[in-house]
Amino acid sequence: MKQLLQDNNEFSIHMVRMTFWSVGMTAAGTILLFFVDSYWAEGWFLGSIFNVIFFLFLRSAYRRWIAHGETLDFIGIKISSYGFMRLPAAAILLVLTVVCTHISVFALVAGLLSLRLSIFGEGLRGVIKK
Repeated sequence: MKQLLQDNNEFSIHMVRMTFWSVGMTAAGTILLFFVDSYWAEGWFLGSIFNVIFFLFLRSAYRRWIAHGETLDFIGIKISSYGFMRLPAAAILLVLTVVCTHISVFALVAGLLSLRLSIFGEGLRGVIKK
């Protein structure tokens, strides 16, 4: 983790922390739900891994923009537009899941909503650190 946090940029460090929170939520939820029902575990995994991929994508895009010398206004607009496009992408994932698979839709939605738990955990970590 120390190597991943070598960036001096606050946004990049925040994305790494959020990725770790999301990976932890993915692992914990999948393991716990596997003992209840494997379809629920699959749904949780798919929903929460979507969050992990989103954070990894945002961090790589941000680092690419910084390397190319883009302005902070440009970067802010791009990050907010990608954040906005996350909702339609999640909706498409839900529709494809319902149409094409046997995975529990409720667990998939819960996995997608695990982003809120990650945000809360990171915020709580910041408060405790201060």
